[in-house]
Parts: sequence; structure tokens; C-alpha cells
Amino acid sequence: MNNQNIMNDLNLIMLNIPDNLTPLEKARWVYIKSGELFSYDYNFLNDEESQVRYEEDYINRYETCEEISSILNLMLNNIDENIKSEVIERPLTIRGTPRAHKCNLITLNTGEKYILDLTLDLFLIQSGFQTKNFGFSTTIYGDEDILSLNECEEMDKKMGLIKFGEYTDKKINDAKSRINSPKNKDLSFQESVKLRIEEINKLMYKFVGFGEGKDLIIKLFGELMGYYFKEFYLTYDKEMITCLKVSDYEDEMWFIYSSKLGLMETTQDNISEMLDNGWQTKSTSLEEMLNSSSLK
Repeated sequence: MNNQNIMNDLNLIMLNIPDNLTPLEKARWVYIKSGELFSYDYNFLNDEESQVRYEEDYINRYETCEEISSILNLMLNNIDENIKSEVIERPLTIRGTPRAHKCNLITLNTGEKYILDLTLDLFLIQSGFQTKNFGFSTTIYGDEDILSLNECEEMDKKMGLIKFGEYTDKKINDAKSRINSPKNKDLSFQESVKLRIEEINKLMYKFVGFGEGKDLIIKLFGELMGYYFKEFYLTYDKEMITCLKVSDYEDEMWFIYSSKLGLMETTQDNISEMLDNGWQTKSTSLEEMLNSSSLK
């Protein structure tokens, strides 16, 4: 058995819920604190040790959406008699493909209902962003209530849950202002990309697993890169990395992200060499791109 058992940490959360909170605030506390612990890591999901074993007081850090929702469900149903939680199906569409997915639905004694989708918020919680899946959406039937970001922020301020003193959302806006400064308007493609990578690196967070790091790097590239980019995924045994190609009309730059080594600049030739040395990809478009380049 590995050392990823987080059962004691979850118990600490339950035993240290602040006093004088509303039922919804208690749910928020458990949601945010639990989000610091879990990792949706694709490399571990089929291992025996990723399975919850309550009889052995064992819960792994690495879990699926079904297991995370089940664990959170148990916690939410034991924090206040005025909260009832259940696990529900919430199908997602990723890259145009429907995916089975589970999350939580809580009902307060006032009749309000909110969807809590902790799996989708893990990387946001761990890197200090505002959550986007705590009462912020509904099912296709629209029967649930909506919490505004301002309401969530007020709860976070009250309970001291804003990581690093301010949301990373604000830090991204500050980074955009620096990138878009008039002094940078004449930078070349290469210079501009390197400036943006500097800002992205300031916002990177060290993750235990691959999943959250992958989600954060894609979000930061989407927010700050300002150029077209395409991501690919490479695997070697239980290691997984994100490969990113950034391009404009005439030039391109390549980067790789590893949860162990962070974000590094690389080249198309280096990616080809990795694939020749045991790394694998399921991306046919990446393989076609590399093969086309090698024929030139």
C-alpha cells in the first residue's frame, strides 16, 4: 500500500469545521478543504490502491469522479441535519464526445438545491482560483438554484478560504495588463511567447498528480498565450506529459509540461526523439505532423 491514504486528513476537515456557519457555508468549507486533497490522475485510476476501502480506513488521494462524489456525499450528509446530499449523473461533453460523469446535488432545508462538482474544481481550488462548479450550474432540466461568484467569494472571505490572499483570477488579469503594455507591442513572435511563458510560470502551482496540472496549464495558455496553440498528450509507463505547440502564421514554438519538472521549452525534433525512445501518443494529428516534418 502506498502513502497516499488521506483518511486522517478528511477526518481533520470534519472535526474542524468553524463554528457559527450556515449549512451552505459548512458545505463550502468541506468542499474547498477536500478539494485540496484529491487528484484526478489518469495514471492511477485503474490501480487497486485507487479504490476506496472504508473497512480499512483507506481513501487514496487519486480517485475517479464517482469515488470523489461518493466520499464528498458521505461527508456532506454528516455535517448538518439541514443538508441532504446525493450523487447524481451529470453527463459531460468533452471535445464533442459525451462522457459519463458524477457529482453531488445538495438540498437545504429551505428547499434550495445546488450542484457541487468537486472533480472539475480540483485544479482551481489547488491553484487558488475561484471555483466554477459550486452551485454555479444546473442540470439540463434547470431545476437547481445558482450561486453567484460574489456569494461564493463572501463565504470564502468569512472562512479564510482565499488561497494566497487573493484569487488567482486577479493575478491573471494583472498578468494580462503587463503583457499588453504598450512597451511590448513591437515584440517578435518569439519574444512575445517567452514573455507570456514567464507570466504563466509565475502562476504555475506544484501538483501531486498529472490531471490538475494539465488542466491548469491549458487554462493559463488559453488566458495568456494570445496565439493559437494545440495540446497533445504523451505517456511513458505511468508518466504523462502535456505537449503544446504555439504558432502564428510564420513561426512556431513547442513546450512540454510535466507535473514533476514543470513547463519547459522543447522542439519538434525533441518530441520525435521522445516517441522514438519509448514515449507514446494516441494523437494521430501529432504523429502526422511529425511525420510530415521529417519528410521535408
